[in-house]
Amino acid sequence: MPLHLPFQIRYRHSLPSLLQSLPAGVRRADGNFTIPLVKVDAEGFDPAVLYGAEPILPQINIIIFECHKLWRANNFTLRDVTTFFAQHGFRTFKIGVFFWIPLTPPAYWDDVYDETLLWSNCIAIRDGHPFAHMLSLPPPCEY
Repeated sequence: MPLHLPFQIRYRHSLPSLLQSLPAGVRRADGNFTIPLVKVDAEGFDPAVLYGAEPILPQINIIIFECHKLWRANNFTLRDVTTFFAQHGFRTFKIGVFFWIPLTPPAYWDDVYDETLLWSNCIAIRDGHPFAHMLSLPPPCEY
């Protein structure tokens, strides 16, 4: 999905370029690397950061990010982000106090999630990661 931002982002380095410049001691002998966890807090621009990390998503296991319905002011939606993650092999959840709400479309998505969000944390977990197996879910209810 191409990303079209309604504004210009100026930065010195992208996340992929920073990771490609890791010193040899941090990277495996074959030059590859795995990132166990990424936490994004970009003051409402989390989707721009997440989409910008697309080239390195295969190396990432877990991503925690903030979500809010105010993303819509910049043409982002939680549905778009969860769909993006699903296309790249992640399951997405809203982190609650006592439980996690599965959001991965289409099976677990409901449009109310884009309407009722206050500032919340969400987590995307790579399918096949051991942590994902601890969160195995039954099929969604049909109604």
